[in-house]
Amino acid sequence: MDNPMYKALLEWSLKQNDGTRPAALDPAQLDPEKKAFLERVMSEMVEDESSTMIELVAKLHSKEDTEEEAEAKVDALEELSDRVDRIDYAITLHAYAKGFLPVIHLIRDSKHEGVRSKAAELASVCMRNNPDLQLAALEDGGLATIFQAHGNPENGHNCRAKIVGALSALVQNNKTAEAAFLASGGVEALRGDIVSISSKLKLKALFMLQWLLRDCEAARKAAVAGLANDLETVLSEEDDDATEYAAMCLQALVQGDKGAFDAETLRAKVEQRLNTGTVGSGEAETARDALKQLLGLLK
Repeated sequence: MDNPMYKALLEWSLKQNDGTRPAALDPAQLDPEKKAFLERVMSEMVEDESSTMIELVAKLHSKEDTEEEAEAKVDALEELSDRVDRIDYAITLHAYAKGFLPVIHLIRDSKHEGVRSKAAELASVCMRNNPDLQLAALEDGGLATIFQAHGNPENGHNCRAKIVGALSALVQNNKTAEAAFLASGGVEALRGDIVSISSKLKLKALFMLQWLLRDCEAARKAAVAGLANDLETVLSEEDDDATEYAAMCLQALVQGDKGAFDAETLRAKVEQRLNTGTVGSGEAETARDALKQLLGLLK
């Protein structure tokens, strides 16, 4: 489906039929000949898109013994990423092209970091807010697969950040996945990431932790003692985004069990960070707000 006009027509059709807005034109009002033509074009477009995905998925099963072969696989993953920006297309990748689960396995099994990284990115797009593909990944052992990839020492910070993104996309808003993640030591696994020298990896891990601790009581109970210390360390850093997420994590932990904290010591650290004069400066007020909310919980 290389013709931009066809792509635009398909996008328009999906929008008209996704239930979020009334159709601009009742199909019953169409001339029968025009209606038949539109239906034929749409059918051909869907078939063409599915065929293209199948061709791209075939490349994911190819060898990657050379850099050129690995690059070809990365290119196929990138093209698939461009096509699964809607849940409809992600489902097509899984149900028709049989490509979603192979992508999950590439995160762990590929010999090339570039392939592992791009596969994690594609898997994240597919699973985010998509219960069907979250379930498909879980039933295939995808959580264990991605966990193993997360522990691969050959992955650089950028690749590891994308793997954390895949874990987050698999677990968020899925109680079964949350329970499995926690039972596998997920909170402890993220501790090394939140103290990473890589800002990108740190933020990915902190973002996942803040919603997990906020939304899941079991996650708060699973939080190991050292986690709070790690989060307090992050508070003292000059990265406003990291400060904000760390403060939100600590808010959830304090609300869950305030007695587990030395409130006076933590309060002093929060006040010191607020008084640095740099946090939340300019248009970025959210970090300062998060610190103030944490301070309010400690009084």
